Amino acid sequence: YEVGKIYDINGTKGVAYAIKTDNYNRTWAYFFSMDEADLQWSTENVNCNCSSVWGSWNTYDPFDPRYSRAEGGVRDINNYPAFKWCMDHGDGWFMPSSQELQWMWDAISGGTHDFYSSSVIAYNKLLTDNGGMPFEETYYWSSNETAEDRIELIAFMQDSVICLEPLKSSKFTARAAYRILLEE
Repeated sequence: YEVGKIYDINGTKGVAYAIKTDNYNRTWAYFFSMDEADLQWSTENVNCNCSSVWGSWNTYDPFDPRYSRAEGGVRDINNYPAFKWCMDHGDGWFMPSSQELQWMWDAISGGTHDFYSSSVIAYNKLLTDNGGMPFEETYYWSSNETAEDRIELIAFMQDSVICLEPLKSSKFTARAAYRILLEE
């Protein structure tokens, strides 16, 4: 996979944005969706055990009866609009963690964190030329909780990777992610 290229992932298009090796020496390719949506993170305030650096874990754990360690048991996906929207992209799509979002912001900004850089312009052109939605200069939801009613946001803004802690009931932007194991 080549960063900055579009790939079909089980019928959903995504753009490769990072190749990363984890603490277990596994290498992953990361992709972001061609679209985004402004949604609530959640309509309820409970701890979902979403603190992992892996957005895929944060996205699937609270809703899976086999693994869920969410406060009060398995959560109803319909109360988590941003998660549901990401998962509706297909099997394996998830809401990225704050770390995965920072990698995304690094990639689209060419590491400059300048929203008006030639890199952001090029990524947005790639997206719109291929029927996708451009990134906006805004706050993007991560899948990471900081309290039972608060979440980390990553600011895709001029000179910023600020993590803020808005209420789960607020509306901010979600962009789905996907990862593929390349080697173990």
